[in-house]
Amino acid sequence: MKKSILLFFLVFSLKSYCQYFEAELYFINGTNKTGITRINILNDKVIFKKNKNTKKEKYNHKNSSKLILKKDSISHNFQYKKILGRRSQKLLESIIESSNLSLFAVITESIYLNNYGLFSALASTIVDADKIDYKYYILKNRDVKAVFFGNIELTSKKRLREIVKKQLKDCQSLVEKTENKEFKVKDIPDIIHYYNSNCSQIKS
Repeated sequence: MKKSILLFFLVFSLKSYCQYFEAELYFINGTNKTGITRINILNDKVIFKKNKNTKKEKYNHKNSSKLILKKDSISHNFQYKKILGRRSQKLLESIIESSNLSLFAVITESIYLNNYGLFSALASTIVDADKIDYKYYILKNRDVKAVFFGNIELTSKKRLREIVKKQLKDCQSLVEKTENKEFKVKDIPDIIHYYNSNCSQIKS
């Protein structure tokens, strides 16, 4: 994974979403407003406030479409996307946007999930409390729904090869490179870059 992409993730993982950040919230009707926002990852709701002294407002995919959170000099783009096999839309961070193949992610830290009681006491002793996990989704240019594309902590090398072979079968050279173990789970952003540069008829 490229250093710039890795830094991008580490600076702003979902553990931080319990805090408020400067934000621009865009609505389905085409309007937008600025303020401070945090994300509730348990239900994908956006908690918005005009400033720290104003009342909370809650939004989801039924009324909002995009959220830009700002930390220091870095902006992070989130979009509500339909997910294959999931009834409701999910708020995903945009990692790579392309007219060919785009990459999105849900980024979590096990210590954050544990604080919400999502890990049992036994599980929390097994999982590294400071470990950052990335659950990836891809969206092809003609598709309506994003598709699961691997989980850094849970997807095995064999499973990654199966996912690439199924979801990106139109890119034989990429399938071969993955079969030859040139790409690993941690290299998923590089896999998407490779596909966009070498395998699609529409260049990024």
